[in-house]
Order: sequence, then structure tokens, then C-alpha cells
Amino acid sequence: MEKISVIVPVYNAEKYLDGCIDSIVSQDYPELEILLVDDGSTDGSERICLDHAARDGRIIYIRQENRGVSAARNRGIAASSGEWICFADSDDRLEENALSLLASLAGEPETDLVIGGFVTVGKTEENVSPPKTEKITGKENIARFAEEHFRKPFIGAVMGKLYRREITGQGFDVGSCMGEDVIFNVGCFSRARSVTVSDRAVYRYNTQNEGSLVNTMTAEKYRQSVESSLCFEKWVKSELGEDYPCRNVSDKTASGLYWTARSAVKDPALGETPADRVAALAAPDVRRAAAVSAGSFGRIHRVWFRLFLSEKYRACAFLTVLLNGIRKVLRK
Repeated sequence: MEKISVIVPVYNAEKYLDGCIDSIVSQDYPELEILLVDDGSTDGSERICLDHAARDGRIIYIRQENRGVSAARNRGIAASSGEWICFADSDDRLEENALSLLASLAGEPETDLVIGGFVTVGKTEENVSPPKTEKITGKENIARFAEEHFRKPFIGAVMGKLYRREITGQGFDVGSCMGEDVIFNVGCFSRARSVTVSDRAVYRYNTQNEGSLVNTMTAEKYRQSVESSLCFEKWVKSELGEDYPCRNVSDKTASGLYWTARSAVKDPALGETPADRVAALAAPDVRRAAAVSAGSFGRIHRVWFRLFLSEKYRACAFLTVLLNGIRKVLRK
């Protein structure tokens, strides 16, 4: 039985951390080590980690100065000893018996990556899992499956998976604070001989943590998210050909563009006026994705994309500011 190393980056997570760690130590998979990598927390996270480590010898506690989630994960990979790597975020939880389920699928010949489903936990819960349990072999088939489900968290996120150590390469890009999961997964998908996916949810993904990266978005984070989508598209086309439509990637890139603009109009670093700031987002690849996917959005958003693609950046910026104001009023 091969060892699984579960790596949890921790930063000011005292509200959720006990639940996360409990969900891991209670797993029934016997060959397990747990690495809690504290990225310079200033709340009670260190005490919680140390308390758990004192009670469970499988837990390794590592503390470093604040360098970001990618650096924390890389530190965990370097310190781990398992044949398989699993990631969990400190505000999320593993489902019961998740590791045993993933490990049972890891036994498939030449399987280098195992993907489980998600339960997204917000005001309601939603099961977002692959449509069926199957083994996917061959670079083209892996790329096709990944693109088809690109907008689902079980493709883009690194959680809820088992990675054979050998496919993790050089780890995460520490220069990125958004989209680093996607870029890491592109490398792993490209190295994997086979990928096995499960239609069962193994991971509970918390969307209610106001301090998480996805809930503290800035124009720069959105820009990095768009760039990660373009990186993913480049990999898919390298496997399936330049003419492959990549509609799901284009949809996410276009969505990222729109939400980037919502933040960008307020960012003076991008230009003197709101129109300049929107124009700064008009890279050729982004414009191409917007042209492909503009029709997938609602009426107001289609108007926004028409203005953007027509290079009417002043009108586009005006509409963006107006929509920001309406959203602010509705949130009160």
C-alpha cells in the first residue's frame, strides 16, 4: 500500500482549520502523512496546528514566513515522502473515506492522476462531479476531457485529487496568486500516462470564506486567472490541433475578462481614465476568446462585449461603472 501525503497550506485560517484537519485525520486510509504548512499566520492557526500535531504523529507542522499559497504547497511537496500527493485548502474538508476511494482508483495500471468530484458549499450545496467513473488514456483523450469540463472545479483546482509524485514537476509557479492551480494541472495533465476520474464527490469546497482568494478578487488576480485559461487553451490545442474550438476555455476567458474589467476601471495603475484601463485588457488572445463566447452571456453582458470588441472603450467603461454601481446598491 503506497503512502499518500496530504498537503495543507495554512494562512490565518483559525475559523475553519479544526474542521479541515479533523476531516483528514479521520480518513480510513492507513498509509497517510499530513503536512500543515503555515505561511506566516498571525491568528491562532499556529496553535491549532501544534495541538493537532501533538495528538497525531502523522502530522508534520512546518512554519515559514509569508510567501503565498504556491510557495507553501511547494514546501509541502519538498518535505513529503508519499508516492502520491494530495492537496487540501485549510477552509475546506475531505469527504468521509475520500482517500480510500481515490487510492482504489490509483491502482489502475499506468494511472498517474486520480480526479474526484466536489461538493460546493455555499448558501446551498451542489455536487459537481465527473459524469462517470472511467479511466482516460492517451494525451488527446485527456486533453479533450479536460477541456470539456474546464469550467468545473474538479479540472481547474488541485484539491480532491491524487498526483503521482513524478508528474508534479517543478511544483507551483510562486509568481502567480491566481490561476496557479490551472497552470500546475496543465503540467500534470501533459505528463500523465492515464487519468482516472470518479463520479463520487471526495471534497467539500467552501465558497463562503470571505477571506479566500476567490472572494478577494482584484484586477491583477483576474488578469492572472485569464492568463491561466490561455495557458490551458495552448496545451489543449497542442494536443488536439490549432483548429480545436476550446469553447469551454473561451467561455471562462471571456468571463474572466468581464470581471477583470469590473475591477480594472477602479485601478489607476492600468491607465489614467476608466476607458484606458479597459483598453489595457484588450490583448489579441483575450479579444479572440471574447468574440467566440460573447453570445453565451446575458443581454447586458452581450452589449458590454459588443462595445469592447468594437473598441468603444469609453462606452464600455461607462457601462462597467454603471453595472458596478447597480451591484453595489443591490448588495446593500
